[in-house]
Order: sequence, then C-alpha cells, then structure tokens
Amino acid sequence: MVAGSDVVPDIVGLKSSENAGTDAVSFVLSGKTVASAQQPGAGAELRIPITFTNDSNMVLRYFGADKMALAFEGKPPEVIKPGQSLAFTVRGKRDSDIHFGLMYSILASEAETGDKDTPKWMPQFDLPQGSGMIAVCNLDRGTDGLGAAGRSEKGGAIFSLSGKWTKENQELKTRISIENTTRYKLRLVQSSAAPGRFEPTPPAEIAPGTTVVCASWAKVESVQKAVYELEAAEGAAGAEKGSRKPRRWTIGWHTKPKGFPVPDSQVENIELRGGDWQIYDIDLVRFKLDIKSDAKRK
Repeated sequence: MVAGSDVVPDIVGLKSSENAGTDAVSFVLSGKTVASAQQPGAGAELRIPITFTNDSNMVLRYFGADKMALAFEGKPPEVIKPGQSLAFTVRGKRDSDIHFGLMYSILASEAETGDKDTPKWMPQFDLPQGSGMIAVCNLDRGTDGLGAAGRSEKGGAIFSLSGKWTKENQELKTRISIENTTRYKLRLVQSSAAPGRFEPTPPAEIAPGTTVVCASWAKVESVQKAVYELEAAEGAAGAEKGSRKPRRWTIGWHTKPKGFPVPDSQVENIELRGGDWQIYDIDLVRFKLDIKSDAKRK
C-alpha cells in the first residue's frame, strides 16, 4: 500500500504526513498557523509573505504598482536602503488569481525622488488558481552591473537587487550579431559610432557561413553604423571580379536610454537579395544577409 498527502499551496506552519499499515492508512495534519489564512472553502484568504532585499549600492524608492485585486498587510516599503532586507504580506482569495507588480526607482541616494525616466527595479508575483507560485524580477535597460532576481520560498517569495552601478558614468550597451549566410566574404569599409563607441569593434572580415558579434556603447541617444562590401570568397566559382559597382551592405542601429534599439539594413547593387534583422532579448540586435540568387548561380 502506498499513501501520500500534502498541503496545497505551501502553508507556513503546517505539515502533513501519513502512515500506511498492512490493511489501513492514517493521515495526519500537524502544526500551527494563522486561522484566517487557512479557512477552507470558497473565498478563503491566503496570506503570502514577501521579502525585498537590497544587496546593491543603490537606493530603491517606491514608484508605482499595477492595478491589483488584493490587499497588503504591512505596505510594501517606501524606501529600501543598501544592505536592507524588508518584509510585508500579501492577502488574496484562494479561489482567484493572485498577482502584484511593483516598480521601484533606482537612485544614487535617499535625497532623490525619481521620475518616469529613472531606471526601475520591477518585482512581480503570480499565484494562478491551481498552479505554483511564479516570482520574477526585471530591470530597465542601461543598468549593466546590477542584477535582479525573484524566487518562491516557503509559501511566499523573495526578490532582490544586487551589484554595483554608478548612474553618472553608465553607458548603454547594445549587443550586435551579424550573420553572413551568403557565399561571399564581407569586408568592413566604414563604421561610425559617435558620440558613442564600439567595444568590441565590428570585425574587419566576415567569412561565408559565419556569425560574429560586436557591441556599441553610448551615454546619450546615438546612431551607429557599419558598412560591409561583398567580395567573392577565395577559390569560389564565379569570382565576378569585373563587377562595375561595389556591392555593399549597410547596417545601422539607433539607440537611446530606456528605449529599444531601432535597426536598419540596406543593400547596394545586389540583385535578388534578401537582408533582414530581428531584435532578440532586450538589448541584442541580429542582422543577417541572405542573397536568394546564389543557389541559381552555382
């Protein structure tokens, strides 16, 4: 005989156990918890402990929240100083989805108040009916050096901010991936990043069938560009050395603090061509060159 029991969802203070005999089984619920949190039946209330931990060098100040159908027992902290760990409780109905999403401004000192353009730390908690807890925490772009995390633990959730960041010296990093799916070698003939910079710089050459990466950095709104010229790969058939006009592929991306990168891709003197780009993630732009006529020419 196999017997099992559990307390769902995880309820702090209570424990379930079972004892299977040869022809019978006993189930036991033990421990103590707050009665209002465990009232059975429709409409019963859950109390979910939440902890915010600030292991960074920045100050967190409450900025706003999603519209939420729940109550707080002990309000979310207004200010979380470096090194502090503060707790509060969320109350919601057992027979409904429980969700909260909060926003905190990331500030250099307590004297600052923050506004809509100030980088944000954003903890989010979800407990759908009949499902497990989900705790995630996100950061605005342009906060390299800081890390955000969220995890469920002991019937509640813990959210944290960690790392070091200096707002005055922060540069916005945009990662770039360049994929050459053609039979041509790509040779860099021009690049510009002012008023930003490249690190690492766009590769001088990109061999056929390879993908390379680079990155641009800027403190302010800026436009970056790289121009590649197509050359027949060494030993390839149809070298086409007599081409009158250079075949060029220009890739560019516009960046600004708190905004997604806006890419652009243009080609010159390339027939039946295909060039595309796609934004991955929050700070990666992928460029790809694919000449559709290659298969016909081989």
